[in-house]
Amino acid sequence: MRAWVRARDRAEATGVGVLAGFFFLVTVAPLLVSVALSPDDIDSGRVRLTGPCPYLAETGTPCGSCGLTRAFASMSRGQLARASAYNPAGPVLWGLFVVGAGTSGYTVALVLARLAQLKRQGALAH
Repeated sequence: MRAWVRARDRAEATGVGVLAGFFFLVTVAPLLVSVALSPDDIDSGRVRLTGPCPYLAETGTPCGSCGLTRAFASMSRGQLARASAYNPAGPVLWGLFVVGAGTSGYTVALVLARLAQLKRQGALAH
């Protein structure tokens, strides 16, 4: 990955950096929320992030995303069994978000280093 980023010019590196930065924000935000909130806060109603699930209200069956916030909060506390009980996909998705945040954050760092290198090279050429 480092060599690939080092081969990019300023415009390409900027484009990759913007995309990686967006992906980083999209993946890190739910992880930060899951660290800040406990599943107990959500279960008790002390914290309400969204309204009731319309699918659950209409059918009585949880939708595919029901319980994901509590599952993420449980995973952030190392409670795998509890997270799986809230939503079986929660632990897998949490892991994918962690990997996505890590790799996109690393890519942003590489791009910033490349842009700094290009700036130094441009300053030396003048």
